[in-house]
Amino acid sequence: KFNWLPWFELLFGVAAQVTISVHSRWPTVVAGSRHTQALLVDLTPPVTGEVPPQELALVVDISMSMAEKLSLVKSAVRQILHGLRSEDRIHLISFHSFARPEFINGTVERKAQLLQALEALEPKTNLSIRPIDGSDPIPQDMGNISEGLWIAQRLLVSPIASTEKATRRAMLFSDGQLRGGMARYNAAVDAFERCKVAGVPSTVVAVGQSGGFLREAAKAAQGDFIHLHGPEGFQQVVAAASASHFPLFATDATLRLATAFGARLVETYSHRRRRGHQRPWTEDFVLGAASTDDE
Repeated sequence: KFNWLPWFELLFGVAAQVTISVHSRWPTVVAGSRHTQALLVDLTPPVTGEVPPQELALVVDISMSMAEKLSLVKSAVRQILHGLRSEDRIHLISFHSFARPEFINGTVERKAQLLQALEALEPKTNLSIRPIDGSDPIPQDMGNISEGLWIAQRLLVSPIASTEKATRRAMLFSDGQLRGGMARYNAAVDAFERCKVAGVPSTVVAVGQSGGFLREAAKAAQGDFIHLHGPEGFQQVVAAASASHFPLFATDATLRLATAFGARLVETYSHRRRRGHQRPWTEDFVLGAASTDDE
């Protein structure tokens, strides 16, 4: 751990204390071997008492399997909106066989319209398959999580996103009952990982079931997992959606990493990754070689 107080005062103009720690995924490696190492750089922010603005994307599963669970989600979202501050923004996104934004840039002034959009959500599907005997098409239930998260990512951190300084996060509500085999599950996990790399922390709320696939997806996103099934779950959801859940101590900050002993930096990501600063995950390095720097 290091005391970065002088540098923090110089860069950000405030007196605060930042603790930086580095954790390696593999504690030991064999010298001279080709190896890819993952390092987690953790910055513990100072306690300032100030909670920054937040932009939160609520991604709600409205596939047919959510018919008896959607009311539970609406109750949780209403409690989240109750704590909305004047400087916060909320986006509401629904998904079933495809995804769509139901309401964007929700604010305190537009809370009534946002609540109307929430109450209008109903379980549905746009995918039907006609049986082989030629009888009427049968609706097929399919939760397209990956498309819902893609819209959330676009609204939060793409070039069309707002430029205001705020924490930006996504919260997914789903029962995790997907159709389409392993390909559909893999696509959803990949979507969580893409959000993570793009700088969008994700909270996964499993509705009506204990987790399973959704618990694993939360691990891939390195985000929170909440089982929504009663009063305790409601409290956890509201707490996780609050702007103070992830403390922010700086915006537009730069953390410079330097490698040595022949290592090369091949990829970086963070909760607010600088756009374009991602190198292809194709290189590796050999430990024990001559010392070089790659910043």
